[in-house]
Amino acid sequence: MSSQQLDKAVWRKSQEMARAKTKIKSMKDELDHSALSGNLKRLVDDLDFCVKNDKFEGRDSAVAWVGDIIHQIRLHNSDTGKESTGMRWSESTQRIFATLTKFGGPKCHRVLQSNVGGMNQRTTER
Repeated sequence: MSSQQLDKAVWRKSQEMARAKTKIKSMKDELDHSALSGNLKRLVDDLDFCVKNDKFEGRDSAVAWVGDIIHQIRLHNSDTGKESTGMRWSESTQRIFATLTKFGGPKCHRVLQSNVGGMNQRTTER
């Protein structure tokens, strides 16, 4: 390989690295922005509004279910792919999933579990 070809190869690789670095930086900026605004901010604002205006009064099951789903996401291990190992589901969340399985069947349970989150069907059957 000649010196000129080697210089071109080095230049191409440095350009690829610069593009990758820019892409990573823009992805980090986008993540930071979405954490401060967008869906997450809207969720926090809605929860704050509901708490301040007593909208959760008499809806303990809904609060427990949302809390359990968020806790499950927190316990998810990306490295091993394990879902919520050792998770203790609230009684009302267990009842919600049992009712869903009874009236909607196992397919309905799996759709909710895979899209929103939730306990395994075997956990529901206990």
